[in-house]
Amino acid sequence: MRDWERYVLDNLSLPKLRPERERRIARELAAQLEDFYREAISEGMSEDDAVRHAELQIESWDDMADEVSRSDRPNYQPRALRWADAARDPGRSRFHRAFSSWMRFDPIVLRRLLRTPRFLTVALLVLGLGIGATTAMFSVLHSVLLSPLPYDNPEQLVFVWESRDEGSRRSSVSLGNFEAWRASTSGDPALAAARWRAFNITGGNRPYRVDGLEVSSGIVAILGEHMAHGREFLPSDERPGAEAVCLVSHSFWQQRLGAREELAEIELILNGRGHRVVGVLPEGLEVPGTGPSPILTPLTLDPDHPGFWNNHNARVLGRLAGGRSTRQASERLSRVASRLEREYPEWNQGIGVEFVPAREQLVRGARQTLWMLFGAVGFTLLIACVNLAGLLLARAARAEVDVAVRVALGAERSAVVRLFLSEALVLSFGGGLLGLLVAFLGIKAIQLWGPANLPRINEITMSPPVLLFAIACAMVTGLLFGLAPAIRSTRVDLQTTLSKAGRSPGLASHHRMQRMFVVAEVAIAVVLLNCSG
Repeated sequence: MRDWERYVLDNLSLPKLRPERERRIARELAAQLEDFYREAISEGMSEDDAVRHAELQIESWDDMADEVSRSDRPNYQPRALRWADAARDPGRSRFHRAFSSWMRFDPIVLRRLLRTPRFLTVALLVLGLGIGATTAMFSVLHSVLLSPLPYDNPEQLVFVWESRDEGSRRSSVSLGNFEAWRASTSGDPALAAARWRAFNITGGNRPYRVDGLEVSSGIVAILGEHMAHGREFLPSDERPGAEAVCLVSHSFWQQRLGAREELAEIELILNGRGHRVVGVLPEGLEVPGTGPSPILTPLTLDPDHPGFWNNHNARVLGRLAGGRSTRQASERLSRVASRLEREYPEWNQGIGVEFVPAREQLVRGARQTLWMLFGAVGFTLLIACVNLAGLLLARAARAEVDVAVRVALGAERSAVVRLFLSEALVLSFGGGLLGLLVAFLGIKAIQLWGPANLPRINEITMSPPVLLFAIACAMVTGLLFGLAPAIRSTRVDLQTTLSKAGRSPGLASHHRMQRMFVVAEVAIAVVLLNCSG
């Protein structure tokens, strides 16, 4: 005989209904089809004709699904819970059914929390501040220390310094040494120099001052970028007496120059001298370690200038050729430095060369401080978890009789544990959402009022890894402060608890664990104080 229920399930798709409701509807339709089949058999049809007669009673399964869906809308299941009900299907494994049972949300959790608004408010504020501060600190750590530099092949970028006292200290580079290094390397590694310079810009409605850079030719190419408009500096722009030209940043070009593309018609008066704008830098491009620079002018290489050899005030940036290590490049330039020491002993006595990877150079001064701050914020969040664990433990003590009654009426102890863990996870979820807001505001505050020497401060943002960290932080936090009351709820003595139900709330049995939380909190605070000095 035809399995009509399987026939209906294969043809009727009702994904928005709960699985048990879908099976019930399938059984009802199958019974009707079987009645049609039996009626056809009784009228003398063959078995195949009777089956076909029953199948033709439903002309369109899609129309049937739409009709059932409209009439059964109250039994719709939220999309987020469909997978859990599917996992509770008796045909699934015991592990699937147990897992879905644990993941099933009980509305009583929200009712329990809403009955204590003061506790709910305090818990959300504590968690929001703790998770928010930790997330904000992680965003700084991720952007400054863990993320690669925002350049093409950033591992090839290096800083080149003059080394002194047999390599025990380093200093900036003189223009004479830079020119000699660049001429001897023939582009392997490619080198460029930069030094700070302030510019007074006049000629408009109101003069103003900006901090810019003097840079050598090829610096944009070394950073692996292309000009947004125009060209970058050429070697001829570095010669004494060359035409006065300049580059402008993308933001300066938009805000001050009206995003005009006719660069040849734009002239800026810098420090009393007219400079023709020849190029616009790519959006957001900064020379590593210098910060935003709206104006760049060519670095004049004049061997007759008195400070060409004795002024050590330039930063040299290089890009290694593919496959070449800093050691190989350093050995090559060290031979040049030895030659310069022999030729110019009055300027280069004891001066060598040191290569430092750009990322290491930029974060060297902040690495230890940032890790210590992140650890301190993490310990602060741990203290918040201990505090909330104590509060939840007190709530569990007051609910001890209620738990005993549930167990006495047949509730599994795993269901009681799930109730307390769900309460903790709901709190951590709410605290995580509030923490994201706190972290966003914290990042803005760091960028506005953070220390000026913090590298890559403008790159700090709420990136996807930071959001994943916030989610993980909220989940782990919920488990940390929810585990103790959940475990304690499994140790309820039914006879003792129910016998004292009318006399006291039964808090005494929880004092030992609460004292442990206090000791742990004090210990963590002592560690923080010792680390802070």
